Amino acid sequence: MGKEEEFEWDETTMSGLTDVKQITQTKRKRPCVLKQTEGPGAPQGFVLGEESMVMGRAKEADIRIDSNEVSRRHLLFRKIGPEYSCLDLNSHNGVYLNGVKIHSAILKDGDTIQAGNVILKYCEGA
Repeated sequence: MGKEEEFEWDETTMSGLTDVKQITQTKRKRPCVLKQTEGPGAPQGFVLGEESMVMGRAKEADIRIDSNEVSRRHLLFRKIGPEYSCLDLNSHNGVYLNGVKIHSAILKDGDTIQAGNVILKYCEGA
């Protein structure tokens, strides 16, 4: 039996709740992240902390993936308002969002992005 089931609410218990002051807390939003679940270097995570970030195997890429199946500049993540989008940068192997080949799309929490042999899970900040 849990604590909630053991406790009985009555008129006297409820009357004390009117004196409780409401406390408002400001939640800090966590950054959005990409969790690499498959491919070279997995598992690892990448914070989407910039307005735009390029993923690829080039040394200059913001999100560097060391895989021959990933183009030098494979994919662009761009912040649009509160959301992130992903854009295929004319990569050789394309970009798949939840198993469907795309050119660009707005990302939703839990989406799976595949670029070559690399699979990333998009997680929105909370």
